[in-house]
Amino acid sequence: MTRLVAVALLMVLARGALACSCAFPEGTLEEKVRGSFETAAAVVLARAESISEAQLPSPFGGADSLRLPGEITHFSEIRSWKGSHGKQFYTRIVTACCMCGKSFSEGDTYLLYLYGPDDEGFYGASTCSRTSEQSRIEKGELEALDRIAAELAEQKE
Repeated sequence: MTRLVAVALLMVLARGALACSCAFPEGTLEEKVRGSFETAAAVVLARAESISEAQLPSPFGGADSLRLPGEITHFSEIRSWKGSHGKQFYTRIVTACCMCGKSFSEGDTYLLYLYGPDDEGFYGASTCSRTSEQSRIEKGELEALDRIAAELAEQKE
């Protein structure tokens, strides 16, 4: 009986460990945007041109045969604050449950805080980042990005 309880408890704890859990920072909008800007490889406003479903390797590595549902999204840049991603770029994201991968909709515009690119040139985006649909961008966020990018440009001069 003790073993059964221990196994059940282990299964519950393991399931919780696999869940996507995000910790969003406190602070003013400017502080939150600055923190996200600093950790992102690229920050760009872009339109999702096309989306292909794919079976992608697990981000945790392991068995070569382990494939998870995901998406490869082709984006067109509208405006960029950071990164050298080019006018056309792609994300490759595992969208399976509990992996924190951000799923996109074809034709929609997004403010993307990207990481990567990986060895094949694909970027990634997470539900744990400030990445959002254009209609859900916080008031003042684009202006904060303008200020942050301008400050960095001045520092480089």
